[in-house]
Amino acid sequence: MKIEFLVADDEEKDMLAELGHRLSSETVTYKRGETSWQWQMLSKWSYDALKPAPWIFSFEFSAEAVRALQLLGDSRLESVKYLATKAQQSTTMH
Repeated sequence: MKIEFLVADDEEKDMLAELGHRLSSETVTYKRGETSWQWQMLSKWSYDALKPAPWIFSFEFSAEAVRALQLLGDSRLESVKYLATKAQQSTTMH
C-alpha cells in the first residue's frame, strides 16, 4: 500500500519525518492459535530532505501488516489512516 503526497510546511515535514522513522522500526505480529506471523509495518518511506519545499513524502506499508492492524484493532492503524487522508486531501486541494 503506497501513500504519496506533497508537503510544503517545515513543521509538518519534521513531524512526518519523525513519524516515518518511528513507523519504519515498527513490526506487526498476528497470532492465531499456535501460529504467529510478523511483518515490518512500513517497508519503505522517503522524502528528499535536501530539496527545497515542497517535499514529496512516500510511505509504503505492507498490505499484510495493515490487514493485521485492522484485525487486531491496533491503534497504529490510525497513523496509516492519517497518512491516507493527507494524500487524499492533497489530491483534492486546488
